[in-house]
Amino acid sequence: MQSLKLDDLPLKIKVILSNNLKRFPITDEGVKLHLLLRNEPATIANESKIERIKRLKQVFHKPFSVDVSQLDKMNVKRVYIEGSEDLKTGRYPQRSENMKSATTDILQQGGHEDKGNLARIQCYVGAIAIGDMIKSTLGPRGRDKILQVLSNDTSRGESTSITNDGATILNRVYIDNPAARILVDISKRQDQECGDGTTGVVVLTAELLRKAEKLIEHKIHPQLIISGFQMALEIALDVLHKHAIKTTKDASEFKNYLIKLGMTTLSSKLLQSNKHHFSTIATNAVLKLKHPNHINLIHIIKKLGSSADKSFLEDGLLLEKSFSKSNIKAINNPKVLVVNTNLDTDKVKIFGAKVTANDYEQIAEIQDAEKQKMKNKIEKITKSGCNVLVNRQLIYDYPLELLHERGIVCIQNADFDGIERVAAALNAKIISNFDDFDESYIGHCECIEEIVMAEDSLLRFRGCPQSGASTVVLRGASKHQLDEAERSLHDCISIVSQTVQDPALVYGGGYIEVAIAEEIMKMSFEVAGKKRLALEAFAEALLEIPTILASNGGYDAAEIVTQMRAAYFKQTIEFPCLDVNNGAVGCAKTLEILESFKSKKNQLILATETAQQIIRVDDVIVCAPKASG
Repeated sequence: MQSLKLDDLPLKIKVILSNNLKRFPITDEGVKLHLLLRNEPATIANESKIERIKRLKQVFHKPFSVDVSQLDKMNVKRVYIEGSEDLKTGRYPQRSENMKSATTDILQQGGHEDKGNLARIQCYVGAIAIGDMIKSTLGPRGRDKILQVLSNDTSRGESTSITNDGATILNRVYIDNPAARILVDISKRQDQECGDGTTGVVVLTAELLRKAEKLIEHKIHPQLIISGFQMALEIALDVLHKHAIKTTKDASEFKNYLIKLGMTTLSSKLLQSNKHHFSTIATNAVLKLKHPNHINLIHIIKKLGSSADKSFLEDGLLLEKSFSKSNIKAINNPKVLVVNTNLDTDKVKIFGAKVTANDYEQIAEIQDAEKQKMKNKIEKITKSGCNVLVNRQLIYDYPLELLHERGIVCIQNADFDGIERVAAALNAKIISNFDDFDESYIGHCECIEEIVMAEDSLLRFRGCPQSGASTVVLRGASKHQLDEAERSLHDCISIVSQTVQDPALVYGGGYIEVAIAEEIMKMSFEVAGKKRLALEAFAEALLEIPTILASNGGYDAAEIVTQMRAAYFKQTIEFPCLDVNNGAVGCAKTLEILESFKSKKNQLILATETAQQIIRVDDVIVCAPKASG
């Protein structure tokens, strides 16, 4: 067998073959060639181009030789790698001086440019890899991921955690691919706008790109795919509106809808075993708020010990502090002043100068001046009429003594989040300057009392009618369990809050995806030309959602999804969905599986727009880093 080992090749070819994979021509023939160079099969049955590239990346650094006979079987007559020597004939391609000048690299050294198929494949591979990474966390039977911090990385202040929350996973993963970063951004946006659906939007985007990549392989122009996806999105939104469930104005029935929605959200979380309990807590907390979007007034406190079902909702705000050096345990109808000011010894600060004291009397005069300055500040606080002072900073002994003499109870060293939450709950204003004081700065509630919970002292601000603030006390056996429970409950509170503002629901369990996909398939028969293929690809991508739900549950996904489609088409079941407990097709209405209309709508729009944005890419330019100095 005639072959050339790496050591026999010219130096220029050695460098190119040893470089990063993205420097190679990414044509399908080029990929097959480089697989052969490493004694790997050029093709595998039913293997797509994306999978072939992934396989090449896995074996890229293996030693290799050039087997000329294998190249002959591929009908490869001449092999050039980035203009270097012909591996078969040993000849160099002839290039004129004009060609050399035309191909001169215009980028600064250290930067490079990837065009055409190479740029597109890089984006598709990165985005699809992100979707594949987190799709196993989707649905009620989704698995968890352990996020472990590198031993040499202490810059981010994070610890090892266990979660199945898509936004949390993507936020913690180090990502270098530009398209993958876009998917991370849309998961954050989905989390900010709806609080849930972060995994779904990323998985749907990845599936749309997977279908688009296959269309491009069949010579469908990217603009046709983008146009078809846009038409499919319009159909999907129209179907979504038709299937929306409008809630009633009856308060008790509306609350029941919200509890069912929260239970669906918690079905895929750690709290699924107690989902009715926590969904009721989240719903009651949101309904207490005067403004449903002010969910920051729902404070979550984590306390180790006991079990999760012992968690409860406390009316009012709990602050993990106590009264400073006071025997008072409760204050009725308090007038609370929330400040962020310096209440230490308030020493005279002299910069760039030296003060010389000849005797102790001069030192006493300086100390008296400092004390008088502090007395003046305390007098201004006293004139405000408050009897409770909440300060973000420490309060030293001398000002604390002055405040106690004037009948003002102090809460010191409340962190910034603490005073922000107290101010919002009591309808107060945080101040640091007492010269221009107004009575509207004072906060009010029914009572402030000191309580003991899990051997810790807390202050309870009870009766905050102007804001409707409340506190959820989470109990759990471990820190990891409490952290994941907090993330799960936050998602539930967020989705319930959004639904209170936009009271519309849809049936879940994969039903709405099947309904939209079937309607798009029907409409595609009216579309002529290649655009029809893009509509069908969009529908197939939507059907991947119930497929993944069933697959994660350990069921025959293909069988269940086809049964759901048949039930929808024949109308044998009113709202066919996946019954994850029995591994069969059930009715979403009977199973009470409800999802947020706003969340589903947001997922469809974000996924489609992101896929369109990535499909448009035909050039990736990597800029050289800035020179230091």
